[in-house]
Amino acid sequence: MGSCSSSDKQEEDHGMDANNDDEDSDNHILGVAEDDEEEQKLDPKDFIAKKLRGKQVTRGPGTIKGQSFTIDDCKASTIFLCDNSAAVTIDDCQDCVFFIAPCESSVFVRNCKNCKIVVACRQFRTRECEGLDVMLYCAAGQPIIEMSSKIRFAGFNYSYFKLGAQFRAARMSVWDTEWSNVFDFTKSCSLKKSSTTVTGKDDSDNKNNHDNEDDGDDDDYGGSKEGKTSNSGEMKGASGAAATAAASKCPSFSLLRNRENNENWSFLPLDITARQLLGGVDVSELIHEITEDELSLECPVPPSWGNRPHPRIIEGKQQQQVSSGSSSSSASLLESSWEVCFMLTSIENEALLGNVREMISDKTSNVLLRRSRTRHLGESAALNLLRNLKKMSGNKKPNHLNKSLVSSGGVYVGLEFIGKSCIEAITRAFGDEVLYVSRNSNDATKAGVSFFDALAAM
Repeated sequence: MGSCSSSDKQEEDHGMDANNDDEDSDNHILGVAEDDEEEQKLDPKDFIAKKLRGKQVTRGPGTIKGQSFTIDDCKASTIFLCDNSAAVTIDDCQDCVFFIAPCESSVFVRNCKNCKIVVACRQFRTRECEGLDVMLYCAAGQPIIEMSSKIRFAGFNYSYFKLGAQFRAARMSVWDTEWSNVFDFTKSCSLKKSSTTVTGKDDSDNKNNHDNEDDGDDDDYGGSKEGKTSNSGEMKGASGAAATAAASKCPSFSLLRNRENNENWSFLPLDITARQLLGGVDVSELIHEITEDELSLECPVPPSWGNRPHPRIIEGKQQQQVSSGSSSSSASLLESSWEVCFMLTSIENEALLGNVREMISDKTSNVLLRRSRTRHLGESAALNLLRNLKKMSGNKKPNHLNKSLVSSGGVYVGLEFIGKSCIEAITRAFGDEVLYVSRNSNDATKAGVSFFDALAAM
């Protein structure tokens, strides 16, 4: 896709009903400057879109200036915010389309219905919403829905020329890919008296369920939800036995699906694209003439499978579906052939991470990135983490461990893969260059519980 340059901001009307002419005085499209002066005082009215009816609004890079932006009471309108923002609130909107470039803090959507959203932010939350389709990057790792229903999620997949720089400006790592770790606050509140997990917290806090009536339908409603046992002690010196117990009592980390009814949220189809959600509009075409080089730009965020049901593998071919007549035992047998692999490396190893991206983007590799997160660790904390990972192994064959790669302090990336023979593929490709690679699915599951849930508890 093309670049979203700092050219003039645009606004276009789409199908404005003549019957709305008498409402023009109440319709606002704010934030459009009349001149090109570099030094201007910020006016709060410039960061509000209110009471739009059938409008299309685009804000290019440099127009929002890292300020908060408010969208209120809009209908059948399309709003593209292609600049960094501090926070974005969307209230009382219906039948709208939104694109939100990296937002440094939160995007809060309230009382909205039948909207499409492509968004990158640190925190994402909905309240009293219905029928939202969300293509999401969420740096904090846990989007929240409250009193909302029919919300569908997919991982962020969009690109234009300035997007990579905007992620860096918002201090977001593209390797924070846990978009599918959805926390259903409403469901949690309704189940407060349910049985507790090994951490003593409500089980409803640790897992979300997905509705899928057809066991063979992997790309619409339904899926397996990764539960969590929020126990930061596992990261801070808990014994390998404690981590093993936590993982063994966390059924949602099983390779097999854990499906129960949940009417509140689900997954978007696998083949959905951001451009489709945005109504066929390429944002960058609105404000910049695309060059040939820009057509080949990839999304800065690597593709992640999330907690979707595992794709089926038949005779080594990825994502072929078991026929509807297949028995459940056959489906379980195919699904059990999937492995889990956990890897820990430094964020500074850009070449290796580039090779990881190539592997998970190759549909013939049978290796998918389920999720990844970053964490800053000092030298002692990193060594302590490696010791705990080593203790978790109850197998005679040790996990690959490389303490010599621990720096005096830095940002590390934990990556959880799933795939056919992915342990062998990951170890062969990256084993000598990373801090840790699990040697079996059991150790990978325990390492994932320790690493990801410790982050969630922070």
